[in-house]
Amino acid sequence: MNIPELLESNARKNPEKQCLRAEGKSYSYQTIKELSQKAAALFQGRGIKKGDRAAIMSQNTPGFVIAFFGILKAGGVVVPVNHKLMKPEVDYILENSGAKLFLFDGSLAEIAAKVEAPVGKISLDSPARDFPHFESLLDSTSPFTPVEIADDDLAEFLYTSGTTGKPKGCMHTHRTVIMAGVTGALAIKLDEDDRLLMAMPIWHSSPLNNWFMGMQYVGGTTVMIREYHPFTSSRESNRKNAPFILVRPSPTSCRSR
Repeated sequence: MNIPELLESNARKNPEKQCLRAEGKSYSYQTIKELSQKAAALFQGRGIKKGDRAAIMSQNTPGFVIAFFGILKAGGVVVPVNHKLMKPEVDYILENSGAKLFLFDGSLAEIAAKVEAPVGKISLDSPARDFPHFESLLDSTSPFTPVEIADDDLAEFLYTSGTTGKPKGCMHTHRTVIMAGVTGALAIKLDEDDRLLMAMPIWHSSPLNNWFMGMQYVGGTTVMIREYHPFTSSRESNRKNAPFILVRPSPTSCRSR
């Protein structure tokens, strides 16, 4: 099974089940599936073909999730980028990965405008002046052209922090990403009735692959906080009845059921 197939399986079995909650809005598995297919069509229209890299630099937002699934459904490879990096580091990752498209949160437009790597640029979440806006483009795309995706096709190009040298891209296939999610789900016994509060950045390897994908594997619900703050995390955990909390400085799970 590849990652888009996992999403489609959840949408088929529990279409109205809450997949994601963020910024006061809920998204069912069916909604995420439909939006990700529109995103895939958008990316195909922007020249993304099977094996092409597309980078996402964003906080924890629905746009990240929709773009993530959309890139993969188009046959592309996701390059998650730390949203706190500056222009030189971003340029290096974009050029080293060979990214053809750069999606960035609108709040990061100042950095995106300075990026010199030869990539197409699209803003996520909030609009950014002089850049096309991802969410606004989703309803004006051409029909999606299905792409054959194998379990061992490349899914992610995840970069290390670069503390001991240049960041290094770590390659993950659809199979290894899903298995990382299975590992996370089994480790803390997640099931479809669970909610996970994600306060750590989703672009990081463990939040994305162990925990977000773990919730996808069991068909549970991920509650996203745009950026970590102790008060916000505690408040949202109580408000959303999320028994699992993923927080800094290390992933911590706590269960209350």
